[in-house]
Amino acid sequence: MLADMLYADPAYARRGVATALFEALETEARRIGAAELHTEASIPAKPFFEQAGFEVIAVQTKMLAGILFQNFSMRKMLIA
Repeated sequence: MLADMLYADPAYARRGVATALFEALETEARRIGAAELHTEASIPAKPFFEQAGFEVIAVQTKMLAGILFQNFSMRKMLIA
């Protein structure tokens, strides 16, 4: 299951909004029996996902509109 497009407006940073959204997503993923969650996290988002139990499985370099940027393929195992 892909955790895609998790975004909280910076005006609401450090208020638990992203955490609440993610916890709802993880609860639903577990309810439907997903074995793992996957995301492609930006550099600023990486610490959030690490705190939520994700691990980096690959560092990626991508091009968007002619601009190279780096992100992280990350996963969280839900079923051992």
